[in-house]
Amino acid sequence: MRYDKKWTQKMLYKRKSELIEIIKELLKEEQKITSQQNKALRLFFKKMSDQFKEIGMTHVKEINGIVFDLPIEPNVFLEEYWRPIQKALFGTESTTDLNTKKINAILDVLTEAFSGSDINVVFPSKWEQYLEQLGEKGLLYENE
Repeated sequence: MRYDKKWTQKMLYKRKSELIEIIKELLKEEQKITSQQNKALRLFFKKMSDQFKEIGMTHVKEINGIVFDLPIEPNVFLEEYWRPIQKALFGTESTTDLNTKKINAILDVLTEAFSGSDINVVFPSKWEQYLEQLGEKGLLYENE
């Protein structure tokens, strides 16, 4: 068999392109969150802060020696609950540095922390949105 340089180069190119596809697939899992996921994250912060308000939970903050009893707004939930967990687990500050796996890990920590309390840790989804709309229209029946 004669050494065929073109055939060898073709095979190397084919293997290289296959390797590139595999790497792309692996990196795809680690991509940062999409704008839609970021919107869902902001909605999650709002829903969590709403639950805290419903049970009368507030955030105590001292500013210049004066102690304030503040309502837990979405930005307070982000800064006082979400971000410390994110930083401890992944060493990142910005939510845009997250991916789905990292968000799920933070949600697992929050779920564990609030288990046994009146706080439900549920990340917004299309399905949840549909159920809410059905409930608002009186088309969703709850078991009594």
